[in-house]
Amino acid sequence: MKFGLFLATIALIILGASSCTAIKSSGTTSLYKTYTLKHDSVSFSFEYPVGYKMVSSYIQPNPLAATSVRFAHASGIFGWFSTDPVFNVLVGSTLNEQQYDLNRVANAAGGHSPAEETDRESMPVAGTMGIMVVYSSEDFENKPSVSREIFFVVNGDLWNINIYSSPAKANQAKLDIEQVISTFKVLQ
Repeated sequence: MKFGLFLATIALIILGASSCTAIKSSGTTSLYKTYTLKHDSVSFSFEYPVGYKMVSSYIQPNPLAATSVRFAHASGIFGWFSTDPVFNVLVGSTLNEQQYDLNRVANAAGGHSPAEETDRESMPVAGTMGIMVVYSSEDFENKPSVSREIFFVVNGDLWNINIYSSPAKANQAKLDIEQVISTFKVLQ
C-alpha cells in the first residue's frame, strides 16, 4: 500500500512538472507578434515584441515607390509620436538595378557625424549580410536619442530596419530590434 502511494505521488509530481513546462513554453510564444506584408513586388515578415503597434505605413501601388512601416512602443513619452522606442522597416524603390555600397550608406545614416557613431558591425539579416551602425544624436524634437540602423540589399533593393529610443531605453531597444532582425524574412 505504501509503495502504491509512493508511485502515485511520483506520478503526480512528474505530471505537475510536465504541466508547468507546457505552460511556460506556450507563454513564451505570446511575447511576440508576427507582421507580414505582401504587396506587389515587396513582401516581408518579422516577429516583434507585443508592446509595439503599427502606427503608420507608406505602401504605394507604384512598384518603383518606397515602402515603409513604422511601429511604436506605448511605454512612455519620447520624441516622434510620443513613444519610446520607435522602429521602422523601409525598402527603397523596387526593380532597382543600382549597386549599393553599404558602408557609404551607413555613413550617411540619419545625418550623423562620425563623432556621434558608437558602433558599426556586419550582421546577418534576411539571408544576406548587412551593416548596422549605432549612433547617438537628437531626435526631431531635439531630445537625446540612440539610433540603430541596419542596411542590407536583397534582389537589388536597399532595405533599412532602424530603431531609435531615449538613452534610458537603449538597451531594451537593442533587444527589440535584435528580435526583428533575427526573424526578418524577405518573401518571394
